[in-house]
Amino acid sequence: MREKFMKSIAVNGGSYHYASWHSASLQQTPTPNLLPLLLVHGITASHMAWPRFVRSLGGARHLLAPDLRGRGKNAVLSEPFGFPQHVEDILKVMDAEGLERAIWVGHSLGAYLGLDFARAHPDRLAALILVD
Repeated sequence: MREKFMKSIAVNGGSYHYASWHSASLQQTPTPNLLPLLLVHGITASHMAWPRFVRSLGGARHLLAPDLRGRGKNAVLSEPFGFPQHVEDILKVMDAEGLERAIWVGHSLGAYLGLDFARAHPDRLAALILVD
């Protein structure tokens, strides 16, 4: 059974919120041999687009799902907006979690952002999974 934790970090414009799922056996420590998944939602969604997907995954992989700026728990986050800011926000989430690399799973807008992230920080992604 996975437990969801809501976390927040300081970013340009305020506090940035994201969901983090861990297996109960992980005790909030990622399994070193399994790269974490970054789950990035589409334009009209939030991290709540992912729980069914999260439930379908077995094992002890660390999963992170931000609410993009202007959506979900980050709906009230102030400017700046745009693709470069989304990339910076998610990079800060990775840094806050101590992640050197991750696998990006992006749906719709999240897929487009994944391409920008991979271009800006190719060393931080092990793979890109683009979902539509």
